[in-house]
Amino acid sequence: MLQRDPNNTSARFSVAMAEQKVSFFMRESDPPGAIRQARDSVRLFDEMIATQKGEHRSNVSSHAEALWTLGEAQLKAGRLREARSSADAALAAIREIMAQIPPGSADRGDLVEALMVAAKTSAATGNPTRAESLLREAREEGKQMARTHELTNSIPLANSERALGNFYAQRNRTQEARACYQRLVDLWQQFPESNEYVDGQKASSKRLLFSLR
Repeated sequence: MLQRDPNNTSARFSVAMAEQKVSFFMRESDPPGAIRQARDSVRLFDEMIATQKGEHRSNVSSHAEALWTLGEAQLKAGRLREARSSADAALAAIREIMAQIPPGSADRGDLVEALMVAAKTSAATGNPTRAESLLREAREEGKQMARTHELTNSIPLANSERALGNFYAQRNRTQEARACYQRLVDLWQQFPESNEYVDGQKASSKRLLFSLR
């Protein structure tokens, strides 16, 4: 569609999103390929933002997601400085958007994700203090979202609690890791309904907690 009509904004957006998603799933098996895909996505969003084609906030948000996906691919490829640069750029863009969105809103899930990716790259580049601070901020954002007690709004808190627990476990800060994993177990126990996703999360969170014993 885009080849037939280079001015097709919808097609350009779809291609950019597809490039980002492909990169996400390639990052484990083919980091260099994932980098190429993510860069193409970032380039397309850059072009749309520059020309103000389509819904600007959506483009900026999706551009930030493509950037942190690029950062994760660069991290997997061992390109640590580039990874941190990409992740920090994504976080800065998301913070600008979130300034207009009230705390606790479901739309702030992107901020939690951006904070965790920036923390991961900070830790990898030798700044664990900043990484811990970013992970704590992600958890606080997640806690505000989870106040609704809705499943989808609790996922960012679960992800950030797990990430912070993993951070502590990797540094032999066992007591702090155990506290994170216990909160994670308790969080999933709030959802008594049985479905494949919830059951899987309950089981995996318990395994994390038991791994410290």
